[in-house]
Amino acid sequence: MANNTFDWVGTIKPCKASERFTPYEERTFDSGWTNRTLRFNAVCGSNRHMLEIRGGCWADAWKNKVMTFGNARGADGRSERLSIPWNKRFSDTEIEKVADFRKYIVDLGDAVLRRKLERLIRAFDDGTVTDEMMDEAGVHDEQTARAQIAALNGKRKTFITEWDFVECVQKMLQDESVQNMRFQIRGNIEMSEYNGRFITRYVPHRILMVPDSTPFKSEGTFDVVYNASAIDDGDVAESHKYRINTYTFCYDSSRKKRIACPVKLTLDQASDNDDKDSRLRQVLLDNFMVKPTDGVAYKELGVKVDMIDGAEVIPLTENMLTENELTLLALGVTTMQDIQRDRGNVVYGERVQEYRVKGFARGWMSGAKPTVYTDENMMLPNDEDELDEI
Repeated sequence: MANNTFDWVGTIKPCKASERFTPYEERTFDSGWTNRTLRFNAVCGSNRHMLEIRGGCWADAWKNKVMTFGNARGADGRSERLSIPWNKRFSDTEIEKVADFRKYIVDLGDAVLRRKLERLIRAFDDGTVTDEMMDEAGVHDEQTARAQIAALNGKRKTFITEWDFVECVQKMLQDESVQNMRFQIRGNIEMSEYNGRFITRYVPHRILMVPDSTPFKSEGTFDVVYNASAIDDGDVAESHKYRINTYTFCYDSSRKKRIACPVKLTLDQASDNDDKDSRLRQVLLDNFMVKPTDGVAYKELGVKVDMIDGAEVIPLTENMLTENELTLLALGVTTMQDIQRDRGNVVYGERVQEYRVKGFARGWMSGAKPTVYTDENMMLPNDEDELDEI
């Protein structure tokens, strides 16, 4: 808690600068500390999301060191803290010591091919290689497989500081050829509060090139907590959606403590059709219910969502046709399919922004779990209070 992540496939585009908005900036403070901030867009089909990377360092190099987490684990099973000299942050030996979740990777090689080749080489190593594996990777001997991996490694850059990650991505965005490539973009969803307003940031950790044939997607996962009043069914008859008011706990760096941040989810209403998707929606709705017999005020659930931020593709219906199209249709000289093709095969509806629940997150197939949270835990803590780990 909380495991809030995103996994997108799309293209990356620089944001347009304006008088009020600067997509890339470096700000140096009187103390000698410099912050780099980069904001850019991921365009995933009809969805457009803004990403943000921040990194900083001291002007005096001797003050800098990389404070991170290593692969080694302590007695409690958690990754141990690791300190790496600033001038060794590009060393392969030092990078290997860092836990994967604290690495930032840009890969301009084919990420799908890389996974196939890595699987094939492991099979060569342990003697389990099959013709099917070789056919899938398009390689039929170990030497060629290792040569192709070596070539792909030359297109892969791994960083252990956001300072360097910002610089790399900023340079990428200036290359117009990169803007036409398709990437898998993964990272964390971070939330914080300022002056009563909750702010959401999408912070990437992986930007991996994938084949152009890879379908666009905008998926995310949230760990949320909620009470008996979470489900709002006020407009379900019209919208066929439930609005679900939940919270997730995020670390607020300004307070240096965790705070409860509101997350509004939507869940499509189960249809009358007894199909797989409809049955899943009903199970999800049941999991979002907190009953008096549960004996708790709040439950916790991990969910997978579609992150909708744009005009959705919708089916073309007669009430959307122009007078001329209706006339042609009535005369029988055209069909709805012809009109759909004439409009470019794609029809967009109104702009939508929502987290639409589509399933259970990994590790949550067992369903919602009871918690000991109360309404007090959902309130913003006072500066002098601590929100204890529960």
